[in-house]
Amino acid sequence: MIHTKKRRPSKQLFFPHLGNVINEVMNTSLENIVKNAPQSFTTPSVNVTKNEDAYELQMALPGFDKKEVSIKIDRGFLTIASDRESAKEENFRLREFNFGKFERKFHLPKNVDKESIKATFKNGILQIELAIKPEAKPKTISIK
Repeated sequence: MIHTKKRRPSKQLFFPHLGNVINEVMNTSLENIVKNAPQSFTTPSVNVTKNEDAYELQMALPGFDKKEVSIKIDRGFLTIASDRESAKEENFRLREFNFGKFERKFHLPKNVDKESIKATFKNGILQIELAIKPEAKPKTISIK
């Protein structure tokens, strides 16, 4: 008696483009996957640093003009937003960025002096300096 083992079909038949699917998932924001957010939504990248005197926030806004960006402080939050509409053209073969509406909120630490916040916009980079209150800065005490 000859026993023949049934061959399993190759996984390639069922997942011919698995690499493309993984690449798409890895390069798509979690918000777009979970919430299925529209493609017109964009979230600008931000860097935040801190030194002894201030926090510094830098936001990448290529293609924006300073008149299209608003900065507000309300209830302990710094809000940066734009109501700029994105391009309506839909004939993209590849689209990795757009210039749609956005809003980013940042909780302000209690040691930030809200009256001395400075913002500049140059070469597509919004830079906001959040000065630390003088009484919140570290003090050096000399020993006698």
